[in-house]
Amino acid sequence: MGQDSIEVTNSYYLDTSCDSEVPGGTAKNETEFNSGEVTWLLQNGRTSQVWGQIVGAGYPELTGEAAKKVCKVTFMANDVEYEVEYANPTGLAELPADPVKSGYTFEGWSTEQGGFADFDGSAAISADTTVYAVFTQLRPGTGTVKMADYTCGDNSVEPVAESTTNTGEVTITYKQKDAPDNEYTSDKPTTAGEYTVRAVFAATNDYNEVTATADFRITHKLPSSVNGAVMCGCNSELRLEAEPLTEVPDGLSELYSDVGTLTRALAEQVDTGTNYAVYDVKIEVKEGGEAWQDAPENSIPDSVTVTLPYPAGTNSGYTFTVVHMLASGASAGQTETPDVTNGADGLTVTLNGLSPVCVGWTAPSSVSYPAYFSVAVPSDFEGGNVTSSRTSAMQGSRVTLTVKPDEGYHFGSLTVRNRYGKPVEVTAGEDGTYTFTMPYGQVTVEAAFVKCGSLSFTDLNAGAWYHDYTDHVIAQGLMRGIGGGLFAPDGAVSRAQMVTVLWNMRGKPVVNYNMTYSDVSEEAWYAEAVRWATSEGIAGGYGDGRFGPGDPITREQMAVMLYRYEQKYDSGGFIGDWMYRLPFTDLDQISDWAFEAVAWCNMKGVITGKDDNIFDPKGPAKRGELAAILTCYCGEETGEE
Repeated sequence: MGQDSIEVTNSYYLDTSCDSEVPGGTAKNETEFNSGEVTWLLQNGRTSQVWGQIVGAGYPELTGEAAKKVCKVTFMANDVEYEVEYANPTGLAELPADPVKSGYTFEGWSTEQGGFADFDGSAAISADTTVYAVFTQLRPGTGTVKMADYTCGDNSVEPVAESTTNTGEVTITYKQKDAPDNEYTSDKPTTAGEYTVRAVFAATNDYNEVTATADFRITHKLPSSVNGAVMCGCNSELRLEAEPLTEVPDGLSELYSDVGTLTRALAEQVDTGTNYAVYDVKIEVKEGGEAWQDAPENSIPDSVTVTLPYPAGTNSGYTFTVVHMLASGASAGQTETPDVTNGADGLTVTLNGLSPVCVGWTAPSSVSYPAYFSVAVPSDFEGGNVTSSRTSAMQGSRVTLTVKPDEGYHFGSLTVRNRYGKPVEVTAGEDGTYTFTMPYGQVTVEAAFVKCGSLSFTDLNAGAWYHDYTDHVIAQGLMRGIGGGLFAPDGAVSRAQMVTVLWNMRGKPVVNYNMTYSDVSEEAWYAEAVRWATSEGIAGGYGDGRFGPGDPITREQMAVMLYRYEQKYDSGGFIGDWMYRLPFTDLDQISDWAFEAVAWCNMKGVITGKDDNIFDPKGPAKRGELAAILTCYCGEETGEE
């Protein structure tokens, strides 16, 4: 052969794997040649790389570089295998890109599943290896973003994004308030309207990504008076208009049918007689060459300070009252009375919104004496009389009325009306006195007295403890006499009387119920009351076919019937676990089935005890006591004292 050097292509190759020793793999020789140096080629199934030289003939001796192994490393992350085969001259691992897992941060690779990140590819690979991704779960982060409302053109206002956990990058974007999230952009809005700012805090410091949002408004720069227009930062021209009110705002249409009704409501509040003017105060905006139109409500600040012109015929020497009615939102129809400053150019007020505004005025007095207005008190009240501390009074002064019922009558009600017929606030004092603050204009006093029902019965004493109670139940139609002009305040309450009283209190309802008591006649005066009480579970029979209408009831039985009525119709009574300490010394005599009813009635002040701190549960219920109990119950039920 005689060649010193032969280049071999695909003639000699090393058949080896990671578990074979090198040199020691099989060198396939398909060509015989003399000793010398030839180039050694390795076939790895994909490409051929030079790994060393063959020395000698037959089976070659491999160099140190040729001793490198071709190994496979399998990367496991998120249950997905990333398989990489290494056959480079260095024998070092080439790590794939870091895997991503939502809510986690990648720490590195581990040679043990669930182990620490101990594999970084810096060591030579000498065997097939599987490594596992190590993730650390991110903790919930926190963050807030705030942005103050500002006026068009004010570039000084910027969002304030804060987080004590995520200290990395923060991305700020904006959108219109009601726009979908895909419309967020990095462009800060410049025109008037309502917007949302969003801050996205990147995942850092083992904390997850955080998103925070806040709403803000950009409002127009408004003119301060009706005397001119202004240009705001969004190149819009604005002007303040104060014209006579010609239509009811949409937000007030359900409250006021027409402009006249709305105007009268405002005029009554300024309380300056015929000296008033109602304005439709609004902000109008014009874009370029377009026509003037109402500015959107969300583009106007919540609080607007404006200067209104003096009404015709007035000047800064007059005294003005301004009433503004809110015309939109949940507060539509409510009014405010702002402070008024008389200036050289007009009346300066601060309003929470716009339209409509009523301005009332009083002229400066030409004399030093204040105006007085009469207090009209009729002298022909039936059942009593009312006297006033003053026959006339100036606006703002206090007037005291004294009420005195005639014998046989009770005081019913007292009303003071202004010149428009509207009630004036009255405060009750002691000993039958009532006071009010004099408004602008005359007032009229109205009073009602109720005839004492006890006068209809010969056995009722007007000086007895039960007098007011019996008057109440008689006037309300809850109780009647027993016949012969008698009420019997000390008489026992029968079962028929008790259910009839409750039936009266309910409004005498008619029920469809087949009543089968052997001792209750269909023609009896109490029949319908018994039918109702039985059908509603207020009272039942004895179980032997009898109701016992004439049997007297005890005090604890009376409490039980009243308690059942409360539970049935007023959703009252104890609910769930309850505890109430009764103050009586005879608690052991109260039946178990009546204890809850007695406790509730006593807690509500409906039924109190007797002398010596006893309840007397088995004692008979008396008609005078029932009158007091019903009066207290009706007062507790309605919240009256």
